[in-house]
Amino acid sequence: MADDSIAHGPEGMSDQEAAIRVIAGEKEAFDPLVRKYAPAVFRHLFVLTRSHTLAEDLCQETFLRAFRFIAQFDPQKPLLSWLLRIASNLAINEWRREARRESRLVQGLRLREEPRTDLIEDPLQGRTLQSLETQELAQVVERAVDRLPEKMRAVVRMRYGQELACNEIGELLGMNLSAVKTTLFRARERLRRNLGTKLKDLHNRWGLL
Repeated sequence: MADDSIAHGPEGMSDQEAAIRVIAGEKEAFDPLVRKYAPAVFRHLFVLTRSHTLAEDLCQETFLRAFRFIAQFDPQKPLLSWLLRIASNLAINEWRREARRESRLVQGLRLREEPRTDLIEDPLQGRTLQSLETQELAQVVERAVDRLPEKMRAVVRMRYGQELACNEIGELLGMNLSAVKTTLFRARERLRRNLGTKLKDLHNRWGLL
């Protein structure tokens, strides 16, 4: 994660200077920070939520909370990391309010043992049965990820959706490195355990085992 601790905003102020001015009551000094970091915060939230609308809403809420609690920001630390931590907590809180949410995160989990090369053509759809099986597999995995406990889900999404390093995930979620690695391991084991029978049934149904 890039170090923005000495970064300068569009108006030439460093992040520290802008934050200090906001704390001192200069509300307009917060505007350059929003313009500078809103794209990064939005991208982070979109990976977590897989919803453009929800990511926009949570991005706005992130900056509202950042402005409200700017006095808690340590000017000696990177501002972006602080903002992403607020955003991550908002996403986790959103998951807790909604039991189910559509998601598209599958890349990187690699729950299948080996990719298959024996493709069977489907003349009606112009696709292969292998591709259809893969799509259904993706949907099964997506639902399984969505049912993980909030902290596990966040770690999985950040690791495989954003390809963040474990130490970066720990910084955003307030976890030490060992806890992140343990959570990631347990999440993968839970996915394998929960999906084992479903994956076997799915492959048998498509006749690809």
